[in-house]
Amino acid sequence: MTENFAEQFAAPGTEYRGIPFWSWNGKLEPEKLRRQIRSFRELGFGGFFMHSRVGLKTPYLGKEWFDCIRASIDEAKKQSLTPYLYDEDRWASGAAGGFVTRDPRYRAWILYLRIHSGTAHPNSFGFWSARLNGSAAYGLHRGAPAPGETGFELFAEEEPCSDWFNGFTYLDMLNPEAVKRFIEVTYERYYRELGADFGSTVPAVFTDEPHYWRYGNGVQLPYPDSTTAAWTPRLPELFRERFGYELADHLPELFYDCPDRPQSPARYHYWRLLTELFVDSFSKQVGAWCGRHNIALTGHLLWEDAPSTQTRCVGASMRHYPHMQIPGIDQLTEYAQLYDACKQLSSAARQFNRPRRISEIYGCTGWDMSFAGYKAMGDWQYALGVNMRCLHLSFYTMAGEAKRDYPASFSRHSSFAKVLRHLEDYFARLGVILNRGSEVRDLLVIHPVESAWTLMNRDFTAAAAFDRKLAQLRNRLLDLSLDFDYGDEEHLAAHGSIDGSRLRLGSGVYKAVLLPEMTTIRRSTIDILKRFIAAGGIVSSCGAAPKLIDGVPGSEAGAFWRELPGGIAPIEPATRRISIRSRDGKRLKGVLYQLRESDESIDLFLCNTGFSAEVPDEHHIRCSERKREIDFAAIEVVTSRSGFWYELIPETGAIRKLTAEKVAGTHRFTTSFKALQSKIFRLSKSAIPGAVAAAPFSIAASVKLEPAEWRITRDEPNVLVLDHATWQLGNGTRHERDFILRIDDAIRRELDIPIRGGRMVQPWARRPEKPLGAPLELEYEIQVNQLPGNDLHLAIEEAESWELELNGSPLRPQTDCGFWIDESIRKRLIPKDKLHAGRNNLKLRREYRSDSAGLESIYLLGEFCVENDAVSAVRHTLPAGDWCGLGFPYYAGNMTYRTSFRHNGKGRVRLLLGEHASTALRILLNGEEAGVLGWEPYELELEDLRTGENELGIELVGSRRNALGPFFLSNPHPLRFGANEFREYAHPEYRNLTPYGLFTPPMLLMQYPGS
Repeated sequence: MTENFAEQFAAPGTEYRGIPFWSWNGKLEPEKLRRQIRSFRELGFGGFFMHSRVGLKTPYLGKEWFDCIRASIDEAKKQSLTPYLYDEDRWASGAAGGFVTRDPRYRAWILYLRIHSGTAHPNSFGFWSARLNGSAAYGLHRGAPAPGETGFELFAEEEPCSDWFNGFTYLDMLNPEAVKRFIEVTYERYYRELGADFGSTVPAVFTDEPHYWRYGNGVQLPYPDSTTAAWTPRLPELFRERFGYELADHLPELFYDCPDRPQSPARYHYWRLLTELFVDSFSKQVGAWCGRHNIALTGHLLWEDAPSTQTRCVGASMRHYPHMQIPGIDQLTEYAQLYDACKQLSSAARQFNRPRRISEIYGCTGWDMSFAGYKAMGDWQYALGVNMRCLHLSFYTMAGEAKRDYPASFSRHSSFAKVLRHLEDYFARLGVILNRGSEVRDLLVIHPVESAWTLMNRDFTAAAAFDRKLAQLRNRLLDLSLDFDYGDEEHLAAHGSIDGSRLRLGSGVYKAVLLPEMTTIRRSTIDILKRFIAAGGIVSSCGAAPKLIDGVPGSEAGAFWRELPGGIAPIEPATRRISIRSRDGKRLKGVLYQLRESDESIDLFLCNTGFSAEVPDEHHIRCSERKREIDFAAIEVVTSRSGFWYELIPETGAIRKLTAEKVAGTHRFTTSFKALQSKIFRLSKSAIPGAVAAAPFSIAASVKLEPAEWRITRDEPNVLVLDHATWQLGNGTRHERDFILRIDDAIRRELDIPIRGGRMVQPWARRPEKPLGAPLELEYEIQVNQLPGNDLHLAIEEAESWELELNGSPLRPQTDCGFWIDESIRKRLIPKDKLHAGRNNLKLRREYRSDSAGLESIYLLGEFCVENDAVSAVRHTLPAGDWCGLGFPYYAGNMTYRTSFRHNGKGRVRLLLGEHASTALRILLNGEEAGVLGWEPYELELEDLRTGENELGIELVGSRRNALGPFFLSNPHPLRFGANEFREYAHPEYRNLTPYGLFTPPMLLMQYPGS
């Protein structure tokens, strides 16, 4: 068993590897799909999700679509990869690209509160008046306002149609018949076409961001001055049946607090009913269908993280997860540390025997995220219970708007493609560990989402403050190394029981329960906790007692709270399994862990998050700024088991013996962490063959590698970005120089064509109509300080439609010279003798058509440098520093820095990198790859050295950011990168560029024999 484990850890299989969202965003061709699948195998992936995205031209769910699906499944089988389905055109799941919501019966509805006293809406629930103060309403009554009062109306209507849903609306997720229709159109269609592959070749289908309340998806509301909430036409009837009174009489209470009247349960009942309807209509119905058809439902909900956000959109996240065979979350951008999303997911998954948990990850991070950042984003989620990654995204094409669809692209499009397997191997090895045995968590924290329901007024401030209190308690527990599960009250009522002196919730068994601050608690929760205490269990409270029982005022909870001990200390002795302390004996903050047990081992995963103090769930601290190192950490594992301790190295697959001390039911050892470093330790029942102790490295001497200039080689031509031009449409005005995306928008406005963007109607869904168009001329200036010695290329989209003229001479013939980055960006030859020193004039002419991809930047490629946006002599050597300022500001590939050193043939040599900027590093020794470094520690032992002279190459992996942008952001690293960020034009006088290069000298560290 241990020998098989070592082999699997060294070379993990596809089941633990990343699964990208494969963005089907153009005209699909089966052979091109097959080529990309073969590249996925080379990149180190385990499979792919076939995901319609912005720009899809192949008719969704049509014959060609399924021909492409079948071709992809066939090629996946050949490549031993796993193909997964996706249930929507773009997102959010439900409308089936508009096929379902063409029928008005299935369209989403919205409840509006609008301040006005005019004509009543046809679906009005009446007018109310009150003295308003923010989200508080005093003297609330029906009818016209008295002096000092404000009048408002409550009414409901169908959601407006929008381009985002291809001219229709989102689905009424609270209507089971609407969801049933979605299943018929999408799931049943996939089953008819591919059912023989369900469960074997095709294991799962991804559902993306289903929700019951409209969010920022580009839908323009007809009443911008209103406040909105979720609705379905049958809600008043269902409410009356469920709770016995009229919802319409209490609608203002959904938006306003009423301090001068007794608290009504209507708000609590409204959110409770929405939650029940949504779970039953969507998650239970779709999950049951998947169960009957031998395919797993995976994916994630919308805004599933904090109590207030999940209330607004999905009710209670944890209640959906038992109905998903592979439940999941999303964690987009590098700025989100949404720990509760992970904890909710892993808690419910453990309680309902869902061993695989997925995270949609890396979206919106831009082209220039480093491997260290990708690793950091994944590490903390793996520590908190995720064990599958859905990488967002891998582009099918980068044509037109597609390239701005929340990059980067985890594909051959990115300059890091040649080393991406290093990142995938790392997470695959984590997957080997974090899918074995079961998690150890002895503490249950009652999740207070129903308290958030009572606080949801129109401005959400009280609910947001409540979110923060829960986050503070969560962070305190994690900083104390007291791991826990959340327990949903609905689940506890249905699946909770007393097992000896322990509380059982499904498959989870707990020694202690912690009650956070709550405004309401279920009577069933109090009842089972009383029985738990009577059986010898431990219950403690943190925060004020709730004044509501099941949303209704009552004193029972206060009496129960007064009988409980307070704080974390009472539950700690029974639930502590891990201790992490600094050299001074204090608890180390900012180190997350996951502990797992199986018959063969205890496994401990530790993650240095880089934070030493509590941070908000949403922050502005980039991964590259989290540099905290921990030079000493004392680890204590509470267990009576014996065995052999090892450190497992996920970067390489190596297994090293570890010295640990066993003292009175604990095992103790020490370690340290570089910035954002994670480590795995294993207590194995039996010895692992082949494991050796780490050989100590004693530095006897060191040598700085600091040539005056490094010899450099590039794997791609240099780039001059041409994205500003003067322009003329037809016989109209010659417009001054402007940014190409602004020109495109201006032309579309002039021709009355919809502006491009991430929210446009999909090409496949557009109604056939005669294209609009007009002749267009673009004029660019190319400044040449020194003529290049070789021919150049112009990289351009829709190249076949353009006439090119350089310095008054047509460029003919326009021979296709291949592509740059993506097959849609074609290269056209620019003979060197067509350029002259000084100003060169490049003109492009074509018919601008409404059915074209639109205008995009063009790129001059070749062997030259760029100084002040002018072509200059190429450099073959560089000093230390940012290559952007050394002739390569827009370079989009990788650059290898080379130097030589001598070795006497004795002892060991280790390379230690100095300060640098790159996506990752690839180290070459005498022309052969010696290793890949993606994150700290940036050091590598150099093996197979020659006696005498050796050549060292340090390949800095760059990115596409400095060629593709965005360039003109007021904040160069916003919370997310999407289509809007690429259009921002805050400072045309300069560009946001990401630095790359070697900044300080690397060092060779020497250990001589006997030292």
